[in-house]
Amino acid sequence: MGAAVGGLLGTYFHGNALAFGMALFAIGVACAVFRVERTAYRYSCITLGIVMLVTRPTNTWLIAWHRYAEVSIGIDSGLVISAAWPEERASGSSTAAKGSRAGIFTRELANQ
Repeated sequence: MGAAVGGLLGTYFHGNALAFGMALFAIGVACAVFRVERTAYRYSCITLGIVMLVTRPTNTWLIAWHRYAEVSIGIDSGLVISAAWPEERASGSSTAAKGSRAGIFTRELANQ
């Protein structure tokens, strides 16, 4: 969300502090409406700041696309590594974790 908003506003209002503040507020309202966690809001705002406020000689949309790709690759890598080397669970783990998709996936990998 931060890369898309930063790409759009950065095209027309590059480096404008007022537009940046309004974008932060708009992202906050969108996250509240869709009941997104605060961590996602923070990361969106960080990405917005990187895309919109950091001066680079290239097109703002290119910066936004690169940021989106970098984050997506990082998330995918983390998921692959987490699946390959799952954490060992304590013997008294909660039943909620045992029934979750991640717990089921981890147990299936361990049984293979």
